[in-house]
Amino acid sequence: MEFCIINRYGKLIIIFKGLDFGWDGTLNGKLLFADDYWFVVKRQDGKEFKGHFSLLR
Repeated sequence: MEFCIINRYGKLIIIFKGLDFGWDGTLNGKLLFADDYWFVVKRQDGKEFKGHFSLLR
């Protein structure tokens, strides 16, 4: 599985694999703003799931 997180402007924030730690709300070691973000989950069987969440600080 692969997870992609994207900001509201379409900039890719992070890509991580299913067994990786995940995302801690930072980019290049700096905290990102509380904002809306989008995600894409790509499964090994080829299915994709897209969604949206709000990062709260």
